[in-house]
Amino acid sequence: MAATTTTAELRHLDNDSLEEKLRESKEELFNLRFQSATG
Repeated sequence: MAATTTTAELRHLDNDSLEEKLRESKEELFNLRFQSATG
């Protein structure tokens, strides 16, 4: 499970870092949904 990121931490990141975090979060969400659906 991923560590929690606070809004204060996100505000200090540049656009490239934010896009990377967003991509990772979407991938993790997909994997968790897939895992939940397949048991």
